[in-house]
Amino acid sequence: MSAMQLGRHAYVEKPLSHDVYESRQLTKLAQKKRLVTQMGIQIHSAAEYRLAVRLIQDLAIARSRQCTPGAARSGGT
Repeated sequence: MSAMQLGRHAYVEKPLSHDVYESRQLTKLAQKKRLVTQMGIQIHSAAEYRLAVRLIQDLAIARSRQCTPGAARSGGT
């Protein structure tokens, strides 16, 4: 929020905010100051992810028919 108050565009990662109210305040501020905002997941720039994409695109491994998303929690569980 402080960077946006200074008129800076924002690239943010999850979680964007602590609650819906805070998200709406960020949205209002970005609109008021005509700022560009984007939410991304920086981990996708990791070498392992880029390698997986290249292997799929090069057909080195078969295309997936199903994907089951998951997330590791702290402690590796």
